[in-house]
Amino acid sequence: MILLTNDDGFQSEGLLALKNAVQFALPQETIVTVAPSSQQSQIGHQVTTETPIKVDQHHENMFAVAGTPADCVRVALFGLSIKPDLILSGINHGGNLGHDIPISGTVAAVREGAYHGIPGIAFSQYFKQEIPFNWIRSASRVELVLKQLVPDQDLKSPLSCYNVNLPSIDAKAEEPERHITLPSMHPLPVAFEDISDSNHQCGRLFRYTGAYSHRDFEPGSDVECCFGGNISISKLEFLPANLRH
Repeated sequence: MILLTNDDGFQSEGLLALKNAVQFALPQETIVTVAPSSQQSQIGHQVTTETPIKVDQHHENMFAVAGTPADCVRVALFGLSIKPDLILSGINHGGNLGHDIPISGTVAAVREGAYHGIPGIAFSQYFKQEIPFNWIRSASRVELVLKQLVPDQDLKSPLSCYNVNLPSIDAKAEEPERHITLPSMHPLPVAFEDISDSNHQCGRLFRYTGAYSHRDFEPGSDVECCFGGNISISKLEFLPANLRH
């Protein structure tokens, strides 16, 4: 059984594209979707413990959770008693590279699964503003990655998961290569614009203006790979270094 989730919401095109990819790559598997009922991007690993979490069942194997991506995995495992062999999250509308990883709700979902011993893969689609999304091609690339990673025993390493980023889809470009990468250690280009006015008496207002596509990166990193037009595959490990392998 495969559990699907995301952070863009259970009605997002990226989640449908992921489901289509799984149906082609792993047609023998039962698919259960437990995803947020609303947009939960950039929420990281936030969980809900102080208030009840509403769950609506839309189809036999589709549930919408009024919570975060990590909540979705927790509810699936310990509320709905779903027992997946694999958790897949995405396809996120935008990249999750380098220092995006701790912020990402998409990655948090598979990290939560890893904490409970369930392997997982997070998928994100980087895009450039001038190039429109093509979810069919995104799904076909996810299908290739699934066929590569799912049979690999390394996917089942304890306390680990994979973070996959698809490059921006240019209709004229050749099909991308798939590379194993390390997350970039360079920070995002953070910047703010002061949009306060003289009539605003309750503090100043700042608008975030950081340019995602202008970020620095090192050779061999996930950012270099994805920005260079190839598929980045990074293994994320949560064991202390002295206990790995």
